[in-house]
Amino acid sequence: AGSDAFDITVTDEIKDFARDKAPTVMQLIENPKFLDYAHYAKFRGKITLGRG
Repeated sequence: AGSDAFDITVTDEIKDFARDKAPTVMQLIENPKFLDYAHYAKFRGKITLGRG
């Protein structure tokens, strides 16, 4: 058995990081996008259609 480890150092340059590339959690909560199970299953490869 093995393990992995990460050592991350955050510098002051983090302040200049472009945060507008992804929506914030608050934006996601305010503008929900609902996905029904049929579409979820299709995109996750849970449903396959046979050729008939």
